[in-house]
Amino acid sequence: MAAPSAPCPDPDWIIDAPLASLASGAVSAQPGPDPHTVSLSEFVRAFQDLRAETGDGTAIWSLGAGYDLDELGPTGTAIRTSPSLGDALSALRTGFPLIQSGALVAFDSSGDRAEFQYRVLNPGVWPRQADAELTMGLVFGVVSRFVPDAARVVDVRFEHAPDAASGRLERAIRRPFDMMAEANVLSLPTGALHARSQVGADAAAHVAARGLLEDRMQRKLSALPVTTRVRNQILRHLGRASVDQADVARVLGCSDRSLRDQLNAAGTSYRQLLEACRLETARVLLTETPLGLAEISDRLGYSEQSAFSRAARRWFGCAPERLRPH
Repeated sequence: MAAPSAPCPDPDWIIDAPLASLASGAVSAQPGPDPHTVSLSEFVRAFQDLRAETGDGTAIWSLGAGYDLDELGPTGTAIRTSPSLGDALSALRTGFPLIQSGALVAFDSSGDRAEFQYRVLNPGVWPRQADAELTMGLVFGVVSRFVPDAARVVDVRFEHAPDAASGRLERAIRRPFDMMAEANVLSLPTGALHARSQVGADAAAHVAARGLLEDRMQRKLSALPVTTRVRNQILRHLGRASVDQADVARVLGCSDRSLRDQLNAAGTSYRQLLEACRLETARVLLTETPLGLAEISDRLGYSEQSAFSRAARRWFGCAPERLRPH
């Protein structure tokens, strides 16, 4: 049986300002769909190349931590005017899709620890250690605006395996990392969210900035093709929560039947999109990570490893073990 196919979603993109800061703008990438954006895959590759050349994630983390918020547009304005750290991280979460497409960004402040989570949804954008270090550095920089000794209170988890570059970064910020997590996460005590801005804030300006940010976000998200919105929801929840068609339709604010009709009009189906997402993710996890087959099966949302093995044989024409690097 042929591997599942589905309409290719619009290419993921990211704002071009961080890339322009490398080598005084000497590093370039294919333009994205909008002005001042570039292809996300090429952006990630450029930073990954820099990381490989230096063997150190510290410079990339520092670039994120010291990033000029004014270059983040409405998102940066909402962060900069935030009266508290909780407001700032909420603004970053809300406005992140204006900075980069195709990413899971979540902010959970329940319990004793607050967590800001980030990961690229497209499994084909790999390896991506440098991208994760840049983004977690950005989150760390936001925290530092409110908590000057941020390195003492944050914990960091990365989805990639430990290596020499991440080890140097650990030593530089004097915090050990948890590696091979399911997402990149920066956590800190919930009480720290009440910290007030160290560089001044403007409550009225923040309210106005949040209003503009949410308006821009609604217009941006509503313009996405239905296949992209469904694919992102599948990849966001795959292996973590239910991803059946009714659940996704509810998140997207439509009925199951309406979603089915929209996908039919786009030349695909929910089942095809789910199968394609599983295939893409399986290929990356099998070839690029040391995860065991049982964990890969879990991350793909299979209740039994045998079901994953049968699917892999259908997709790749061989047992999943045959795709592991030797």
